[in-house]
Amino acid sequence: MKIDPSSLSDVQAQAARAVREAVKGPRRDTSSAARPTPSAPQDTVELSAEGRALGRASSLTDARVQQIRQRIMQGAYDSLDVVDTVARQILQRGDV
Repeated sequence: MKIDPSSLSDVQAQAARAVREAVKGPRRDTSSAARPTPSAPQDTVELSAEGRALGRASSLTDARVQQIRQRIMQGAYDSLDVVDTVARQILQRGDV
C-alpha cells in the first residue's frame, strides 16, 4: 500500500511527522562500537566422526598449503587450460 502525502491535510501531515519522530526515539551516539547482545544468534559447526577421521588422515601439510598458496599468488592457475581441466574433473567426480 502506498500513501500519497500530498493528499493529507496539514493536521494529518503534522501528526504523521510527530509519530515518526516519536518512533525514532532519542538519537544515540553511534560513534562507539556496537556490542552484540547476549541473545544474538551465533553460527555453529559440528563435524561428524567421519569428517574428523578424514581430517586426521589428511596428508596435507603446512608446507604443502604454503606451496599451493604461493602458486596461486603467482598466477599458476589463471590459464583457461587449468580452468578447463578442473571443470572436467569436477564433472567426472560428480561434485556438482
